[in-house]
Amino acid sequence: MSIMREFKGNSLLDFVNNYVVVDIETTGFSPSVNEIIEIGAIKVLNDEVCDSYHALIKIDNEIPQNIVNLTGITDDVLKEKGILINDAICSFINFVGENIVVGHNINFDINFLYDNCVK
Repeated sequence: MSIMREFKGNSLLDFVNNYVVVDIETTGFSPSVNEIIEIGAIKVLNDEVCDSYHALIKIDNEIPQNIVNLTGITDDVLKEKGILINDAICSFINFVGENIVVGHNINFDINFLYDNCVK
């Protein structure tokens, strides 16, 4: 199933002073099949880092071993310290506010975040 991401946004080819840098970790490459296991972000206002956000996320399935090897995140860590995805997404949206979201390979991360917002 393909999700239409009509409100996803566009690439920005400009320098801005206020933005949020995001990085996520997932159990795989497909937002329709795989799950977010971690969201990390920093907020930059007037070119200064002013805040950060971090959440580990409880998931329904086991983390594949190759993802454990890559991220160091284990099922036990998520069971102990993870929060529900809905809570993480709502907190992350509040953290971002009206700021622009940027990141390395951001299209990948935004697709996961966007699709979880839709759910």
